Amino acid sequence: KGRNALALAAIRNHVDIVAFLITKGLSAEERDNKGNNVLQLACQQGSNETVEFLLGQKLISNVNVKNTDGYDALLLSIEGGCKPSTIISLLL
Repeated sequence: KGRNALALAAIRNHVDIVAFLITKGLSAEERDNKGNNVLQLACQQGSNETVEFLLGQKLISNVNVKNTDGYDALLLSIEGGCKPSTIISLLL
C-alpha cells in the first residue's frame, strides 16, 4: 500500500519508533498510495499517543489535508470506529 516504516509504526501506535524514524529523516507528511499521511493513518487506527506526538511536535503542516477519497484526519478517526473523542479534541 506504499507505506513506509514510519506509517506502520504510527498505525501500531509505537510512538518511540515514530519519534526515532522522524529524527532519522522520514517525513510525517509523506503519503501512501491512497494519499494518507501518518496523521491520517494514526487517526484512522485510534493511535491517540501517536496523534498527540505528531500534533504536539507540529510535524503536520495541514491537519485538514484530504486523501484520495476526500477524507481528512477528523473524518478518518470517526469512520474508523475508534474512540475519536480524544483525537477530535486534538484536531480541533
